[in-house]
Amino acid sequence: MSWSGGIAEWVEGDTAYLSVVFSWRLPDAYSRGAWYRASGRRVIAGGPAVFFNKEYLSKVAEIGEEFPDAIMHHNPNATIASRGCPVGCSFCIVPVMEGKTFTLLPDFTPRPILCDNNLSALPVDYQEYIIQKYRDTNTPLLDVNSGFEPLTFDIDCYHRWKAINRGPWRLAFDEMIEAEGVKRAMNILRDEPSFTKRIYVLLGNEPMENMHERSRK
Repeated sequence: MSWSGGIAEWVEGDTAYLSVVFSWRLPDAYSRGAWYRASGRRVIAGGPAVFFNKEYLSKVAEIGEEFPDAIMHHNPNATIASRGCPVGCSFCIVPVMEGKTFTLLPDFTPRPILCDNNLSALPVDYQEYIIQKYRDTNTPLLDVNSGFEPLTFDIDCYHRWKAINRGPWRLAFDEMIEAEGVKRAMNILRDEPSFTKRIYVLLGNEPMENMHERSRK
């Protein structure tokens, strides 16, 4: 297995897998696919970059939808317990790739980095299931990588995840309509050290004055 700046590649039996995150890495993925195919292997490619550029690698690879634990191949410390997101932001690739309804993955392997798209919107009983699985396996949760969404992050969600979260509290302020939700989340997190509160401000999806105001806030 190898990983390099947005491409993960690994071989299982006579099949080589390529998972490509960024479109600017597609030429490198093409070269790798051609090399594996020339060596007699079947090549399967996928990932966000391939999803919107399926024709690019079609001469050197089959375009696959699912990969065996692709997130782990990008980062051996990472895992995911669900796919999809019900919010459906127009600027987000998740609802297009994974859908606007959750697909639960109860057989996930707990690892220190949890990459679910929207933990706070998951059914409460499934959130509790994830937390219990981390406890049962004594796996430290060091980073809720995408994590929580302001509109669904409430005091109950905070206390639920506070029990195992050893990393930062990550939320996004992607649109002005989220301002009150972000403010409420900050009040909930008021006793947490400031360096653990990570608010990400998306640029390019709203008029400049809105983006500036979100950044300023």
